[in-house]
Amino acid sequence: MARIITSYKNHETDLSPRIILGLWHPLFIRPAVKYLPACRRFYIGFSIQVAKQYFWDTCEGFSISFPFLMGQEGQAFVKECREKGKEVTAWTVNDVSGMKAALSMGLKAVLTDEVGVFVNLKHKIAKNPESLQLQGLERWTFPWSNWKYYSAGQKWILRTKVQRLQNLCYQPGPSTLPNLSDLDTDTGEDRSSQKGGGTV
Repeated sequence: MARIITSYKNHETDLSPRIILGLWHPLFIRPAVKYLPACRRFYIGFSIQVAKQYFWDTCEGFSISFPFLMGQEGQAFVKECREKGKEVTAWTVNDVSGMKAALSMGLKAVLTDEVGVFVNLKHKIAKNPESLQLQGLERWTFPWSNWKYYSAGQKWILRTKVQRLQNLCYQPGPSTLPNLSDLDTDTGEDRSSQKGGGTV
């Protein structure tokens, strides 16, 4: 991927900043920084804790499974990201009520399989901003309408997903933060080669 991207003239300014690398395991942080430093990096996953523990310093955005943004922790995370200049997107939101809830959070993007429905909803909201709000009883019941919105359901999902990452990924075992001390995280260059200075 790096060879293809870097083969384009002015890729650092014209192409790379338009590409988002989706990182779902800490194992991929170091190669992303080293080989594609000009590309934007987003964590893709379920866990806000994992996002903050492993990806906060090296990613400029987070693509979080929508149910995990519905609760108090998710709302606090969106607020913190906004304050720190980081972007949040949600996936995969396929029902209209969920789309409205996601849009009302002020997320950068909403990923959906129902693109036509989402585009029509956005046009409707542009014409009538009040239509963004959930109506009637649904306004109060929507946050409780899916078992995935409950903390017990989320704990089960997180446990199974984290175990899967630890057991089935390229590097089985506990996740660890990559050592980036030898890399310039802006350029991907080896810091040791930057020492000494001088010109030839």
